[in-house]
Amino acid sequence: SAGVARTICPPENKSESKSENKLIQILLQKKQAWLKAREEISRLEQENWEKRVRELYNQIKEWLTPLQEEELLDFSEHSEAILNADGREEEKVITYFAIQFFNDKTIEFEPVGLKVDNVYGRVDMKLDSQKVMVVIKNKDSDWKLVRSTDPQKPPVYEEFDQKHFEQLVTEFVKHFDEKSVS
Repeated sequence: SAGVARTICPPENKSESKSENKLIQILLQKKQAWLKAREEISRLEQENWEKRVRELYNQIKEWLTPLQEEELLDFSEHSEAILNADGREEEKVITYFAIQFFNDKTIEFEPVGLKVDNVYGRVDMKLDSQKVMVVIKNKDSDWKLVRSTDPQKPPVYEEFDQKHFEQLVTEFVKHFDEKSVS
């Protein structure tokens, strides 16, 4: 860069420069604390979500235990650990749950996650080609069934209780295809 003169202008006011540095330091400290707190909240929130999903599965098992005792169905679960970006630490564990009937027909439950579709948490319940969403609208609310899947219409929420669950299962079972018997 021959021939180009560079002048470095010193700050007009030394105290302004020091206060800027102090502001940067304070902001950096605050950002670190905020990131750490956010990470802790999200970890606790994830643990709470996993606990709520486990409670949902246990409730379903409790409702269906008489059918299991009659050997009409059984339950299965498998979990997958999702690792964080560096691949060393578990970020979350996703537990899938299934109800298998005597004829190999299944109802599968898949946790979709936290904060999806304007709800706190969502689990998809798959009954062959039909999918029913089971959601928690707010952090402390009860599970709800979402009946409307038409994006043009607002969702219709029903209590996720034994009565509504058994209605869904009954509809599913009514459509078992007798022709598929081997």
